[in-house]
Amino acid sequence: MMKMKQTHNDIEIDFSTEVSSILLEMGKWRLHFQEDDVKLALAEAINSAIIQTEIPLNGYLITNWQVYLITTGDAYELNRFVNHIVRNLMRQYIRRKQQESIAAIEMKQFNVRKYDRVFKFYPFYNEFLRLLLLGREPHISYEDPGFEYLKEQLSNYKYCSVPAYKGERGPVFVRRI
Repeated sequence: MMKMKQTHNDIEIDFSTEVSSILLEMGKWRLHFQEDDVKLALAEAINSAIIQTEIPLNGYLITNWQVYLITTGDAYELNRFVNHIVRNLMRQYIRRKQQESIAAIEMKQFNVRKYDRVFKFYPFYNEFLRLLLLGREPHISYEDPGFEYLKEQLSNYKYCSVPAYKGERGPVFVRRI
């Protein structure tokens, strides 16, 4: 069972067991960016979190409104990792708004709650997707055209870890396992 609590500055995630993956659903802040800008901002925030927290990322997928993260570590490390991503995204958002010549007073009034939470947190239950993001081939005892389509899409998708497991470079640092 996963419980989440958002405090004033940080997000606390309380997991009853050791967790290595999480699904983040983006809030309305994403509507202030173009789709590719959102993905690039997230890739930069994730890379910054990897460097600053020294927590390796083993798999990821960034879509237009969700982020799937697979990492090794306990709940405390995952808390640090996600909080670093959130702070980096907010810095990028404020920098962008300042570049758009928004009045400084409006920037002081900026409140994440006004735009909903930065992320809503969910457990990452999809074992087939998890295995694909870790570069493994799930065993399916039946033919599933939807699964084959997903596998094909991920193999050519820029913002996921599947190409990294094939030896290609992507926008996010991945530690292959």
